[in-house]
Amino acid sequence: NARDSWPMQWNGLTFEARRTAFRHMGVFQEHSVHWRFAQEKIRSAGRPIKALNLFGYTGMMSLACAAAGAEVVHLDASPKSNGYGKDNQAMSGLNDR
Repeated sequence: NARDSWPMQWNGLTFEARRTAFRHMGVFQEHSVHWRFAQEKIRSAGRPIKALNLFGYTGMMSLACAAAGAEVVHLDASPKSNGYGKDNQAMSGLNDR
């Protein structure tokens, strides 16, 4: 019996991968190059950064930006995805951001 979800980590962030009816995992790992790029730009900006993540899905870009110090607004049209994003935020210890 296969599990429906399991915790994973990327660069100090913890998130839950979930099998969906669409065969998605709740995260697109190939986007990690973009998460790292955003973190590098935020950390090297030398000033406060605000980020708007539209189509935020389960929040990995939002979490990457928040972990790097940005103030983030995360939006997705799917209430379920937003819920998963909040779960991932809590799992990563970023509830205060």
